[in-house]
Amino acid sequence: MRHRSPKALLSLFPGPSLSRRPSWGQRAWKPSGITGFPCPLIFTKSAAEPVLSEAKEQGLKRDFVKACSIQIVTLVFSLIFVLTNIGSAFALALEKIKLTIVDGKTQKLLVEYQVEVAMTYQEQTKGLSQRTYLPENEGMLFVFPANSTIAFWMKDTYLSLDLIFIDGQGKIVDVATHAKPLSETAIKAKQPYRYCLEVNAGQVKLKKIKERDQVIFH
Repeated sequence: MRHRSPKALLSLFPGPSLSRRPSWGQRAWKPSGITGFPCPLIFTKSAAEPVLSEAKEQGLKRDFVKACSIQIVTLVFSLIFVLTNIGSAFALALEKIKLTIVDGKTQKLLVEYQVEVAMTYQEQTKGLSQRTYLPENEGMLFVFPANSTIAFWMKDTYLSLDLIFIDGQGKIVDVATHAKPLSETAIKAKQPYRYCLEVNAGQVKLKKIKERDQVIFH
């Protein structure tokens, strides 16, 4: 680019205006007192503004992407939290049925329970774990598709329980009393069973429940 002569430049920019901040499209040089030939500083709107605009646009894009990423991560974690709680709610909302236990010889009514039914693997794995309270005449009935010899344990279970093992005809084949909370010791029935009823510890003794008594499902 060819420079104009110093006189021409001075005619364009009178003395007082030299100290002002140049605006777009103007020419400016170093303030007075600096020796040497004035060094023009060129400010052109067409050259600088696109660069600044592009930089600003890139910054806005980065901010937008960052904000979107944060929103997406927050949404994902919120969705996981909601689904987890919904799953827990369904797990707790098990079907309830009534059952009675009668003496195997006299058919005298011994006790009646309102029990939750655990049929799926997830429901049975959960069982009564994490519970801190179980009403006296309530319990949980584990239902298996065929005769089973699966052992139980008390891991993550804070309640002491009595376990009543029942065959496919409803006859009690074994009982295990006062299972220790949080114990990982295996609890096994003496023979195969189709159902296992868990109730509060002490119920077997209190209600005089024993082998060969009959369970009736309603």
